[in-house]
Amino acid sequence: MTKPRVLIPVALGTNRDHDLALAFEAAGAEATSVPLTALRSGEVALTDFQMLGVPGGFSYGDALGAGRLLGLDLGSWFADQLAEAVAREMPIIGVCNGFQALVSAGLLPGAPAKAVLTENQSHVFECRWVMLQPGLASNSVWTNGLTEPLRCPVAHAEGAVRRRRSRSPSRPRVRVGCARGRPRRHHRRSTAIPPTRTDRPAMSPASAMPPAWCSA
Repeated sequence: MTKPRVLIPVALGTNRDHDLALAFEAAGAEATSVPLTALRSGEVALTDFQMLGVPGGFSYGDALGAGRLLGLDLGSWFADQLAEAVAREMPIIGVCNGFQALVSAGLLPGAPAKAVLTENQSHVFECRWVMLQPGLASNSVWTNGLTEPLRCPVAHAEGAVRRRRSRSPSRPRVRVGCARGRPRRHHRRSTAIPPTRTDRPAMSPASAMPPAWCSA
């Protein structure tokens, strides 16, 4: 049987591509890490692969926000290729910074229109192990058949999914606050991730995604 080929795009600041490649290879796939420059030049194309895995790290130093510049790259340079991949339901996964980039590129299915990832509800950099409950009603290729909770590591400052607010054209956007991606040392580290609000539907990574999508 031919192994499925996985494209792992690598940007400046990406540092978890090797780990992601090892995970795919352990699952029986053939993973290839490709610099974005090779994709831009047409030397390599997304159509040459059967899966896309966007790895974690600190792409472009998380300038302007976690994964935002990489998201701009994905949504501008490769918009047509990504649209074609989504149309044919190519399995796509974004891990940590890679997931933030996919959201920034507007590629998060099942989310509110113009979704954005913002500062954690705890207002601190979260670095811990957490338990994720697979969505039993989901037919995602990444969680299909899983019934037990998954123990996974998280490390991020911007992990809260929000609907992007519209603003008046005459009102400039002003960003204030601490640098993203670093813990606020003057805050005491929280001991638990804030509970999900009960006045709106919860959206877990497994249950909110169509068949070919999931995040970590």
